[in-house]
Order: sequence, then C-alpha cells, then structure tokens
Amino acid sequence: MKPSKFVYVNAKTIDEALISLKQPDSKIIAGGQSLVPLMNYRLSQPSTLIDISSIIELSQISVKDNNLEIGSLVTHNQAISSKDIIKNLPIISFALEHTAHKTIRNSGTIGGSAAHADPSAEWPLLIMLLDGSINIVSYKNTRTITAKDFFISELTTDLKEDEIIKSFNFPKIKRNYGWSFEEIVQRSGDFALFSAGSIIEIDDNMIFNSKICVGGAGETPIRLSNIEALIKGKNIEYDFDNIKNDQFLSLLDPTSDEHASMEYRLHIGPQIIRNVLINSIKNYKDSKND
Repeated sequence: MKPSKFVYVNAKTIDEALISLKQPDSKIIAGGQSLVPLMNYRLSQPSTLIDISSIIELSQISVKDNNLEIGSLVTHNQAISSKDIIKNLPIISFALEHTAHKTIRNSGTIGGSAAHADPSAEWPLLIMLLDGSINIVSYKNTRTITAKDFFISELTTDLKEDEIIKSFNFPKIKRNYGWSFEEIVQRSGDFALFSAGSIIEIDDNMIFNSKICVGGAGETPIRLSNIEALIKGKNIEYDFDNIKNDQFLSLLDPTSDEHASMEYRLHIGPQIIRNVLINSIKNYKDSKND
C-alpha cells in the first residue's frame, strides 16, 4: 500500500510548523512510527505533511528546579541513554528498553507515542504514572495539561488539530523511593498485553506515597488510586499478598483484541501489579544497601 498524495513541509522552527499547520487536513510527523502505517493503509490521508524532526528545540532534555523536562522529539533510545533521566527517573529508561526493537527506538519519539495514545504503549503509561504534564503550543496560544486530561480514550487525546506538543514535565521525586516496571508480551518487541509500573516513596520505613499505573487494561493507562490509598502508611514489610485480586481489578476495564482476551488480561493483571509493588520495595532496599 502507498499513501495518497500530499505536500511535504520540512519545518525548521516551531513557528514555521505552526504556520504550516493552518493548512486544512495537515498532519505533524516526526519519527513516523505511528502515522506512516496509517497513511500507507489510507486510514489517514493528510493533504499536507509537516516534518518537525529538524526542530532542535524539541529534542532537548533538561533539569529545571524540581522538574525534568523532555522535549517531544526525544527518541526512545535518547531517553534510554540520557544521564539526566537515569539519575532522576530511571524507570523511564528501564521501561523503554521494552519498546519494540532498536530501529524503532531510534526514530520513535515521546511526542509521537503520546499523541498516538495507544493504551498498551510504554510512554503513555509512564506519563500517567509519573504525574507528567504536557506542554502544548498553537499559533495563538500555549497551555499545559495533565496526563489525566490529555488521554481521553484509545488513540484519542485532547490535542487539537492546530496544536503541537512541545515538551513534557515530570516532577522529580523528593524522598527515597523504589520503582518497578513489568509487562507481558507474546514476543520480545511486541505490544504489551498487560503492563504495570509503580513508584513507592519511603519515609522512616513507611510507605509515604505511591504511584501505580497499568496499561492494556482500558482505553487509557489507569492509575490505581484505590491501591495507592490502601498501602499508604503501611510498613515496607507489608505483605502485598494481603491485597485481594478483586481490589486490583476494580478499576480495570480491558477489552479483547487479536492479541489477548479480556479474560486473560484480568487473569494476569493482579499478579503483574503485585509483582511491581514487591519489586519496588526490593529496589528501595537494594538502593539503601549499595
């Protein structure tokens, strides 16, 4: 299959891209890992294709005050190897090692993954897990939106047709903490059938705060706020086996697709979530012993 005809614009600045985006039926492209397959199958037929991959400003990673800012054009492999990310939020680098294959990780970007909004992908889960916010620009306006408000449903976000994702802000974690990420795939590099990540903050051997998020279990990544509240204040020796499977499943709403059934996702979900909680505590203890 080949895409329909389109006008190609190689934008060098954000303003140039935003001006070009005023054209009807125009689309932004960077790595092309999401849009190009849709174009080849004629599921998307933009009349103007705006390539933003040359905009250097969008490829930066920086630490500002208490935030880690990641530009929308940062590739998966760039994030994996970033010293700033490894130092401040190592779960990002670890989780992205599970993303597809090396060739795709070389070109796929955080902005493209977020805009595509596949609920089984690693970046949307990480953005939701880490309380990320999305900085968005249009020709007339700029705005910042939370992950919860950005991801609306499967393959649907709050991004308007005349807007570009500029960057993502992630608050640094101020306390000692442990983290873990796990996903189930049929083959290495495949889409995750179910994934989960957790951050557990520790204060005086007590769980001060936690963030738990799952992917592949609904139309968007899902924060398990009920489990976060349940384990708050528990000693780090708390036995997560005490949490019933129904409690892990209460907020999940998976569907069946060609990769896995709803029943399978509900079956494996509780154990994957339990695993990341246990391993987050283990990661914390290991870091204290280093």
